[in-house]
Amino acid sequence: MIQSTKYAVNNLERETWESFEVGSFEDVVDAVNQNPSSALLNHLAIIAKYELGFRSGEDFAGLSNTGLSVFTPLANAYIAYYSGNKSVSLQKIKEYLGNNNPPLCLIIINFAVKVSYESEAYEDCLAIMDLSLKRQGSNPNEFVKERIECYFQLKKHLELIQYFKSVYKLLDSNYDIYLKAGLSLNALGKYQEAQFLFGKIPGKRELPSYDEKKQEFKSVINRISEFEKKEILSESELKDLGFAYLFNSEFKKAEEVFKRAAYAVK
Repeated sequence: MIQSTKYAVNNLERETWESFEVGSFEDVVDAVNQNPSSALLNHLAIIAKYELGFRSGEDFAGLSNTGLSVFTPLANAYIAYYSGNKSVSLQKIKEYLGNNNPPLCLIIINFAVKVSYESEAYEDCLAIMDLSLKRQGSNPNEFVKERIECYFQLKKHLELIQYFKSVYKLLDSNYDIYLKAGLSLNALGKYQEAQFLFGKIPGKRELPSYDEKKQEFKSVINRISEFEKKEILSESELKDLGFAYLFNSEFKKAEEVFKRAAYAVK
């Protein structure tokens, strides 16, 4: 009798997880009524209710986030996020994903990417998207905006360009993505390609003229000789010198300096 009861509980928990995987959240919430003492079913029901849009504490009456299950950190991540504590939510997500072979589906990946991206934890966000590719075999174009932004913020310009080349034909008009790709080409010293891409920006805005940019960088241009006398330049100084050369019409020197700056951040 005890063995058959245990089998029934395990079977119910497995079926409930399968319902969660395909987004049948109402079925997940209903399942906990069949075994209210199951920590796993309670935790899945809490997550499912958040996915259904419930937010009030009254909506979660009768459910408990106590007890231990494989979904304990994930349930607490949802609770923290919707309580306005993204840092704790991200910490709990990393705890969940750090477990040995945790259950994963696109719903969980979407939430994890959302939290890490909104928290500006770009390394974590990239790692989560890469984990999704490894574990789920998901579409590599699932999170284009997020992946481009992560590469850009982490100064992974080469990776950004390689990825952009693989997805740009699939993109609708997106000023920010094209702009970041152009700026990454510029950071890599590929000025002609950057200018070509800037010209292709969908719905492009009016960019400052060369003379306007030259005036903007006048103070930096006046410091060219100062930079040239220094044996070692910081990353920011290299970029300043590169732009000073660029807007002083010393294009070859600008290219060489931007290459040095690109290598410095690798």
